[in-house]
Amino acid sequence: MMHEGKGFGSAFDRGAVQARAPEPQRYERTTEQKAADAKTIADNFDHQVELVRAGVAAVNAAAAAGDLGGWTTAKRSAEQALQQLAHIARSAPATAREATDPDVRKRLASVDQVLEDAQQLVADAPAAPLAAAPELSCGDALLAALPPDPPPAAWRDADFQAAADAVAAVCAHQMTSSDIAAFRSIVRRHEDHPIARRFRRFGEARRRQLLGRLDKDDVKRSARAREAARRAETAGRAGQDRAPAATKTASVDITPTMPGSDDTRSTDPSEGRAPVQADASE
Repeated sequence: MMHEGKGFGSAFDRGAVQARAPEPQRYERTTEQKAADAKTIADNFDHQVELVRAGVAAVNAAAAAGDLGGWTTAKRSAEQALQQLAHIARSAPATAREATDPDVRKRLASVDQVLEDAQQLVADAPAAPLAAAPELSCGDALLAALPPDPPPAAWRDADFQAAADAVAAVCAHQMTSSDIAAFRSIVRRHEDHPIARRFRRFGEARRRQLLGRLDKDDVKRSARAREAARRAETAGRAGQDRAPAATKTASVDITPTMPGSDDTRSTDPSEGRAPVQADASE
């Protein structure tokens, strides 16, 4: 009788041999391949250096032109190139030992110093330019009310008070909500703006008093109403511009005239004719 584990026996009894995966073959790069890789890394590093320099140059140009959007784009490009430059620099020391070209070996050996110089170049780039000053719909009226810059030597306190009253009237009766926000921005952040310079001709007490008036409920309520009316007017004009021009079609009588019929309709003999030129002697 055959018993379990007897006879032909278990796998262990049969001495079954487990299959083994073949040993992976190790790939060894040739000296020429290593040298070519080293040159590629050196070339990539130099390319990123040029991108960093180009980005910083664009940052300088945008800052000089007061172009905030251009400055932001250029600064981001310079920082991304610098980040990639640092990534390449981390693999340069090991690669330098595999280079056979003396020039490539020299370039890879100096990556740390080049990276440090690039980092300093980006750090020294000019700061973001100030955004352009906002516009006021009542800017002309405000300039007409503000004190001159500089004020006449003969001006006294009464003259400054009269100017302050005129500015307060513009704030109360002409400013919209957007104008209030723009006026605050100009006097606080754009010191070279004509409105800001002339507003500073007031003493501190008058400046604080005028800015405080902009927070009063009646002034803000009127400003919101003017803002809404202006937006409605703008939307109405835009709707009229988009509306297609109505085409007027002239009606034409196409009823044929029966032979022998008597057409007694009157017709202006001048219709369809060129106008008679008047005699120059008249």
